[in-house]
Amino acid sequence: MGSWWLSALVLALMVQEDHAQDRPPLNLRVNKEKQQICLIWTDFLLSSNFTDELVFDINVLYAESNKSIHNDTVEAKPGLAGQVVWCWTSPLPLECTSHLVRIRSQHQELNIDLNIPGNDVSPPIIDVYPKKERVVVVGTCMMFCCIAKEGQKQEATYEIKKMNVTQISKRTYAFTVHTQNPSPSSGSPVECGDNGTTIWAGYPPDDHDLKCETDLKSVECSWDRGRRTNLVGKRRMTVYSMNGRNCTKANEVSQSKEVSQYKCNPELYMGEKNWTLTARNPLGSVVHTYMADLNHRIRMQPPEEVTSEVHARNATIHWSLKWKKYSDLSLLCQVELTHADHKQQVNGSGKGLSSLVLEDLQPYRYYSVRVRCATVEHFWKWSDWSSIHKFQTKEDCPKALDVWFQRKSKDKAVILWKALSDVDSNGRIKGYKVTWGGTEHDCELSQRSYVLPLGDGNADHTATVIAFNSACSSPPSKITIPRWTGDANVRASEILGNDDGFRLSLSANVGASCGYIVDWCPTYREQDYVVEWVKVPPGTTAVRSQSVFIPGSFEPGKRYTLSIYACSQGPPELLQKMEGYVKEMAPAKPVQNLKVIEEGSTVVLLWEAVPPQSQHGFIRGYNIYMNNNSHPSVNITNPDARKHIFDNMPDSSYSFTVKAYTSAGEDNGVELSIKLNHQADQPILAILLSLGSMTLLLFLIPIMYYHRRWMKEKFYPEIPKPKLPDDWSASTMLDGRTVDVTQCPCDTIHIVTNLKEESEEGLKEHSNSTMERRYYSQLNERPLQRPPNLALPVGPAHVSSISLGSCQTYITYTGLQTPAVHSGLPSTDDAQLSEDYKPQNSAASPTEPQGIRLHPILMGDSGDYKPQFSPHLLPATEMNVCLDTPTSVSSFTPLLSNDVMENSQDQSSFPSSSWYHKCLPDNYSNPTYCLTSLSTPPH
Repeated sequence: MGSWWLSALVLALMVQEDHAQDRPPLNLRVNKEKQQICLIWTDFLLSSNFTDELVFDINVLYAESNKSIHNDTVEAKPGLAGQVVWCWTSPLPLECTSHLVRIRSQHQELNIDLNIPGNDVSPPIIDVYPKKERVVVVGTCMMFCCIAKEGQKQEATYEIKKMNVTQISKRTYAFTVHTQNPSPSSGSPVECGDNGTTIWAGYPPDDHDLKCETDLKSVECSWDRGRRTNLVGKRRMTVYSMNGRNCTKANEVSQSKEVSQYKCNPELYMGEKNWTLTARNPLGSVVHTYMADLNHRIRMQPPEEVTSEVHARNATIHWSLKWKKYSDLSLLCQVELTHADHKQQVNGSGKGLSSLVLEDLQPYRYYSVRVRCATVEHFWKWSDWSSIHKFQTKEDCPKALDVWFQRKSKDKAVILWKALSDVDSNGRIKGYKVTWGGTEHDCELSQRSYVLPLGDGNADHTATVIAFNSACSSPPSKITIPRWTGDANVRASEILGNDDGFRLSLSANVGASCGYIVDWCPTYREQDYVVEWVKVPPGTTAVRSQSVFIPGSFEPGKRYTLSIYACSQGPPELLQKMEGYVKEMAPAKPVQNLKVIEEGSTVVLLWEAVPPQSQHGFIRGYNIYMNNNSHPSVNITNPDARKHIFDNMPDSSYSFTVKAYTSAGEDNGVELSIKLNHQADQPILAILLSLGSMTLLLFLIPIMYYHRRWMKEKFYPEIPKPKLPDDWSASTMLDGRTVDVTQCPCDTIHIVTNLKEESEEGLKEHSNSTMERRYYSQLNERPLQRPPNLALPVGPAHVSSISLGSCQTYITYTGLQTPAVHSGLPSTDDAQLSEDYKPQNSAASPTEPQGIRLHPILMGDSGDYKPQFSPHLLPATEMNVCLDTPTSVSSFTPLLSNDVMENSQDQSSFPSSSWYHKCLPDNYSNPTYCLTSLSTPPH
């Protein structure tokens, strides 16, 4: 202040020296802290001869640059005593540069220049101005300057941010700071090189809502702080006073930390009274007044010494009151009960109330309580809460278990139960007991299932399960396991869920007296997987199985099987079964065993289904891509398809990719390539066909050859060739007669058109003739004699007319000649046959009586040849016999097989129309025998 007055005195002296004669009295005052310049005119108006108003023009300039920075006008009325004062506050600190104040009068020649020097003159001073820290309201704009050495530009920063500077003199650079935000607790720095200062930007006090109350021992007034001032420090903090007295407690809190509410303790005065609060800081002040009757503003001190008396489902809370005066008041007390995150308030009232009973508590639970009280009459506020008191209720009987079953097989089931929650266990569970078949089985605490060996799976079985703790056991939970059906009659339907689970719509069912049970498990699960379940109360028509109900939750892309049962007093009834996914995904694996079959220009693709565990969704069909095309060439919407046929495919190379798809997308697919070339395959096919035909022919030739030999040996065995002794033609005689071959005529072929008529007609014609069947080369040692009754025909025509109607043949062999008998043959009865040949027939005795029927007799084994017939003559009626055995073309004797002859015990069983027809087919034909006649040799 001394420097200010000194400068003003110097200026006044200068003015007096220069203008002592022609200017009014003038006084200049400069306040650099406030950046203010003031001019004062005193006593000049009394001596003025002017009657009009005096007008002065004032102009403020930067002295060095002569730049005008402010203009103003001052009016003064003459004849008035006193002073005329003009003041101006500079936005720039006055130390930054020299200022010039120029005064001009419009009515008289008055020109006064007043120079106010700055710190940019010699001696040189390097610094920042205003140098002293400033406390300003947020949003204020301030000008600062940096004085540097001449010719050296000086940079400036505000809160580390570089500022734009303007040069106003040779050494002075000015800049503007805008305090947009409150300053931090350390203030906002302004720096010029190594020099700087600090700004404190904040707010004036904003305290409000003054209230005063009593606890019957003292008075306490409180108020809300309101908006923070952001002014920290003893010189900048807010100072409080109540009814003119310092609020020590509030001021201490204001200095130490910022709080939302302040308190002050004035003197106790019961009755109505006014309380006035004053709050002040460097930026302003606020005053609030509160009037009240303290009898209506009683706020009790919090209860003390809280204790509890605990039981399983209730507890009694006790506490004590701080002042004895509270015991005479009618009190309202509140107990706040907290369990886990749940809070509950219980109220009670009474004179001097000091205890309260809490009911409906859960057994074996931890609780915490706290207590507060207030006066019932003229209720004002609750007291503060007491300290927290904790206690635990005692144990009680557990609740019934949630029981279900899982059928493993016909003779085995598993009883399942869920662990009781903390709310339902009512204590510490020690174990479980399963009763089945009249026997009680103990289970460990960690056990959640029990295997029942049912034995008889065709009957219902009932079991009960209980849990027990230190207090008692839970009510028994009964489950009835239905008889084994295999669920063969229930077909699973499709279902789709979402990320949370499945939504099931349950239709009303009369059998669901106690609701529904829904159980689920992965469709393709491990053998030891345990189902999960949830019970739906009756009357509910929908249930949502969320992941919170299942340990591990539902997994996207995994198929689950859900079964819905009707709950009743008897065994549960399976109503519906479903399979589905909470979220479908693309198949993890492609189709299996893709292969291609080429059939000419037709290509057939064959594949097997995607493995069920890798489907990750319902297979909706298949896409077939040809030649790596980006779009499918074929879309198959049948999920059961396992092949596709491409017809009329031209010769080329092809690649096929088959991809199965779900609603979420396709699998990676599997690719297969093929090259079609039909023309190149034709020569190969011809070669293969030729080789196949040759192989078949070579295979059939030995078979046919063997078959021919077998047929010949079976049906046409080779007849052994007779051998005659070398002197047979000279020594063998038949009673002096010889067989004349030349006289044995041969009949021509006789064509039979009507076999039956021809046979009858031939038999009638030759009824008196007898025929002899024998080998022409077979001769008896006895002379060949003709039976007395045998009439031989003279010519061949008689022989040709003979045919056997019973043989069912169309051809008779007549071309064989009967040799004549020569008389030169030997006729001795005891002649021996050749050792090499044994005749089949022996000559009949010529003395046998006529009409005796001779039957064929099988001969026993005799060397190389066995005669089949006795050489007896057969009558013509017996010649109708037709056998199915081969016959010599030169013999009338059938070559019968031994088995056929031996099967005929009665030799009379050879009629012409009976036994041999059983051996022949209906259209079987066999040539008739050559009938020859014996002629008497010439003498």
